[in-house]
Amino acid sequence: MSTGHFRPAHAAELTSYVGRERETVEARRLLSASRLVTLTGSGGVGKTRLALRVMREVADDFADGAVFVPLAELGEPALLTNTVGAELGLPEPTEQTVLDHLRSRNLLMVLDNCEHLIAACAKFVHLIVTSTEKVTLLATSRQSLDSAGERVMTVPGLSVPADDIGISPENVGGYDAVRLFVDRAREVWPSFQLTAENTAAVVRLNRQLEGVPLAIELAAARIRALSPEQIAERLQQHPVGLLAAKTGAVVERQQSLRATIDWSYALCSPGEQSLWARVSVFVGSFDLPTAEHVCAGNGIDAADILDLVDGLVGKSVLIRVEQADRVRYRLLETLREYGIERLEQAGELVRLQRRHQGWLAELADSFAADWVGPDQVAWVRRLRGEHANLRAAMMFCLQQPDTANLALRMTWQLRDYFAVRGFDTELGIWINRALAAAPPDAPDRVPGLAVSAIFAAVHNKPDVAAYLVDQVCRLATRRGDDLSGAWAAWARTIFAVIQNDAAGVVPDATEAAEVFGRHGLLGPRLTMLGSAASATIMSDPTAGRAGLAEIIEFCAQRHEYYQRSAALMLLARANVVLGDLADAERAAIDGLEAAAKLDNAFFGSLCLETLAWLASVTDRHERAALLLGAGESMYSDEGSLARHGRLDATWHRKGTDRARKALGEATFENALRRGRELPLAVAIHYAVHDELPRESTDAQNSLTKREVEIADLVAEGLTNRDIAARLTISIRTVDTHVNRILHKLGLANRASLAAWVADRRTSS
Repeated sequence: MSTGHFRPAHAAELTSYVGRERETVEARRLLSASRLVTLTGSGGVGKTRLALRVMREVADDFADGAVFVPLAELGEPALLTNTVGAELGLPEPTEQTVLDHLRSRNLLMVLDNCEHLIAACAKFVHLIVTSTEKVTLLATSRQSLDSAGERVMTVPGLSVPADDIGISPENVGGYDAVRLFVDRAREVWPSFQLTAENTAAVVRLNRQLEGVPLAIELAAARIRALSPEQIAERLQQHPVGLLAAKTGAVVERQQSLRATIDWSYALCSPGEQSLWARVSVFVGSFDLPTAEHVCAGNGIDAADILDLVDGLVGKSVLIRVEQADRVRYRLLETLREYGIERLEQAGELVRLQRRHQGWLAELADSFAADWVGPDQVAWVRRLRGEHANLRAAMMFCLQQPDTANLALRMTWQLRDYFAVRGFDTELGIWINRALAAAPPDAPDRVPGLAVSAIFAAVHNKPDVAAYLVDQVCRLATRRGDDLSGAWAAWARTIFAVIQNDAAGVVPDATEAAEVFGRHGLLGPRLTMLGSAASATIMSDPTAGRAGLAEIIEFCAQRHEYYQRSAALMLLARANVVLGDLADAERAAIDGLEAAAKLDNAFFGSLCLETLAWLASVTDRHERAALLLGAGESMYSDEGSLARHGRLDATWHRKGTDRARKALGEATFENALRRGRELPLAVAIHYAVHDELPRESTDAQNSLTKREVEIADLVAEGLTNRDIAARLTISIRTVDTHVNRILHKLGLANRASLAAWVADRRTSS
């Protein structure tokens, strides 16, 4: 659906922001003059925090707001576009769908931590700048992207007093480095104050740290146990960096930060030091049970890990991340890099990486065993939290000759997770790389080839798919076991159904379903039963409908949503063939609601298109256009079967043509656009209840006079700052009004609000 005006999921600031007024103004000036600005500087200097502050200040200058794309956890350059698309809210993002989405957008995109993906980021920003007109890019990196038109701003350390003349609490309190130290010190010791006795020491230690924010924060965390004078003395005892030759500001800051991290490490207990190093194998975040599983042993008892984690949180090494039902932890990237270095020095890096990869392999095994059951929503939520760790484990497996088959196994086991998340492109990357890396006799080559074949088929590459189906069938025949044969039938059957050439597949599919059932593989079993029923629909709709009903009942008893949504979508189409349009609509609605439980865009979009077609043949043409737009927005991959499958393309074309002819071009396009802009929850509500939520239908009456006035000004293109000046009210008041208006109308962003105002003016 429509992207929000501001997407803060990865951009939450957990501590107060101090200083940087001058740098913020300069960054804003550069953004006003160029569509590509890169903030450069050493690790820990505050590039990300500055980018977040600038983004928040300028988001209202862009009709579609701002999106923050964190890249520190991304180790695979090929997944850059996929990651950007996911932050934009695009299901199954590809380079083409991301470009298509951005061409009509006026937004700011922040790419954070580009330094380890320089070539990929440089290529991406060049593509965006040359292919769009109103997308502005703000990047953070330890080096510039070296891209045409790029403006580079080096982020300095925070300001510190240049000399000791006139040092007093009153005279130094305005320096950013001092302000930050005091602010962070008060977080651990609320009564801390700058005094005549400690001010000189605070200034001295800030100079020693070159104004590097991360170093200052680590030092301030010690104020509960040490005075500023003691902290400065201990920092002086660390010669690394602080006593090194002056070779440039950036190098000095890097040396100062290293010295501070060394010092923080030295202040940890031996157990805390070991755990710091070991948890650095996690990419992104981790929870306590996982740390106990991966990091225990070799001197650390699992029972002690809670206390060690608590100690690292108290020392500002680990950051506590609150989630709905559990607490997770993460290391800042600079501290994680330090931990990796310590692991390497201890000769433990590969051992811990194997423990990490082994834990994720066990997680994939558990997912495969439990997926068809009542915990699907929880599984998707859990794997979403571990996605960065999954990527790291896959990359490690592919780099080790003896673990390539594990990468193959994990990929086919997690295929439904990738499909639900709309990460088919990523699935294709991993499965094909794993097939290339694994030996010819790899145990999981047969299911891996089968998944690769269907990936190609779904993405409209029938020749590639046919070749892979042939390969999996030949390999299964050579191996001769029943499970290999079932996987070959799985690939052969699904490919035939996709190609609308399913005559004769029912016996194969039925036999494969039986084999999968014996081996406890319920997901593939249900897919085969669904494929058999789907193949039967055209020749014997009654029998096909009965088969689908059995699958739906089986899934309902287990509170399963993924296979149920697919079966309900197929049941809706069987009912259409039988002429039972009311039953078809009910099945499509049920399928949509099941898909929505998992945010499954693929099956959800097919259900929406089925509902749109049903609306068009029953002369509800505005509903048809709205649902067509919602379906397109939900799943916009132009290279997939959701847009190019033969049956789906026919239904889409017929529904579109009928509604367009009945409504007229202008009215149809307006309704289609409104459907595309509906937030997901509103689109589902409309599909189910045949009406927009009350906030949308009675919107004009629900707005106050002031809200209507502000909505009109937004439609004129004014920013919140402009509106505040026009109405002589505060910007915060305007912010509140705009957010309330969007909530009342059920709209996603300012662009949608402008369109709503235009519609209201036209209708009146």
